[in-house]
Amino acid sequence: MAHKRKGIRDKVFTKLNGNITYGGQPVNVYQTRAIPYWRVQLPAVSFYLFQEDADHQESAPREYWRNLQLAIQILVKETQGTITDDIIDDIADQVEKIFFLDPTIDDTIDDMALVNTSVAIKDDGEIIYSAAVLIFNLEYRTDAPEFQPSLAVDLQRSGTSIGIDSVSVSSIGATITYPTIGA
Repeated sequence: MAHKRKGIRDKVFTKLNGNITYGGQPVNVYQTRAIPYWRVQLPAVSFYLFQEDADHQESAPREYWRNLQLAIQILVKETQGTITDDIIDDIADQVEKIFFLDPTIDDTIDDMALVNTSVAIKDDGEIIYSAAVLIFNLEYRTDAPEFQPSLAVDLQRSGTSIGIDSVSVSSIGATITYPTIGA
């Protein structure tokens, strides 16, 4: 089963793709850390997940509370008569509205908030590119995976220990190490 982050990325793509426009045309959305800006039609939007902090609750089953950083990058190329800051602001406004109106991304996460926006410019000689990066903090929860004794046997055979209490299984000649949850 895929990690919940995969589901979050898929939902973010669904929310953005086809819902951001410039000049009456849809803006291309990429699920990547880097847009090959010299090969794609601009303006364009890309997004990626880049940092996650996790904390657990002392409960059974264990639940992890996660804070994930989502970066949404807007890339614009200056053309005759365009003001790139205006284009960036227009697209950023559309992105913000999408997530301000649905801060749980269709109940995929618990909440999200915009925490930072940065704008930069790159002068490539003949062409000027402008970019903005919007950083959102996403909060969600996951349960720890359920313990699987067959995995413990495999880990034991590889010399890996994952817990505190051990039980000998003589029929297969292995020791299964079970994790314990608080006293």
